[in-house]
Amino acid sequence: MKKIGPDEQRKLLFDLLTEVDVFCKKNNIRYFLDSGTLLGAIRHKDFIPWDDDIDICMPRPDYDRFIKITNSTPISDNIYVLKEKEALFCYIKVCDKRVALIEYPQTLRMEINLYIDIFPKDGLPNNERKAKRHGQKVLFYNKVYWFNKYSVKVWKKSKNKLKKIIAYICYPFCHDKLWPLNKAIRLARKYRYEDSEYVSSLLAGGCRGRIRKSCFCKETMVTFHNRQFPAPIGYDEYLRELYRDINDGDYMTLPNDCDKIKHECEIYWKE
Repeated sequence: MKKIGPDEQRKLLFDLLTEVDVFCKKNNIRYFLDSGTLLGAIRHKDFIPWDDDIDICMPRPDYDRFIKITNSTPISDNIYVLKEKEALFCYIKVCDKRVALIEYPQTLRMEINLYIDIFPKDGLPNNERKAKRHGQKVLFYNKVYWFNKYSVKVWKKSKNKLKKIIAYICYPFCHDKLWPLNKAIRLARKYRYEDSEYVSSLLAGGCRGRIRKSCFCKETMVTFHNRQFPAPIGYDEYLRELYRDINDGDYMTLPNDCDKIKHECEIYWKE
């Protein structure tokens, strides 16, 4: 397989985002740039210089409609939606079937396809303490899902004796790999998006980025890689909350090297 470099990878990701954008507009599905992609659009009008992925989010009702529509109407011949039960985490991905991506090549070496993440925005309790507890529960089952599906296999081969022992003890209880995923999704849906004052990407980060739903009530168009894409109208408030632990929420200031998150993966053209 022919390896793909960073510049070509970003072009493929941008093309994937553009296809999703066209599909969502055609089907009247709300979505917004999210996380590092939103930050890149606001601060750099492009990818963050050290970033190599794309994240978007959808209000839960639109997320569900997106899944339903793509079940019968593919986005394109080369693009498909990777469902939660097939993915690494508890949310869907939109994938380019022409491109192989190896996640965690030094440990797991799981091969999927080049993707962009789609996070559902779910409702939260109004009380902040209750919201945090709710987010912790969702994240707990998210981690159990990861452990059941992937960590046990890696830990069984680990040179770390403690991990190896834990893996062999837990293995008999890990045959139903989907129950923690189903539990996490049920919990995430507990508070209806439409009825909630606060929301977050529960299945991706728990209560991190908890923000007033009004920040997502409308879109504002922003430039990302020489094209306009939708951002939440309250992106400033959202980004300050999302990155409150880096430079005290001053997201326009570049972070220290230790806070620059890079993904561990290898990317190839499929033969």
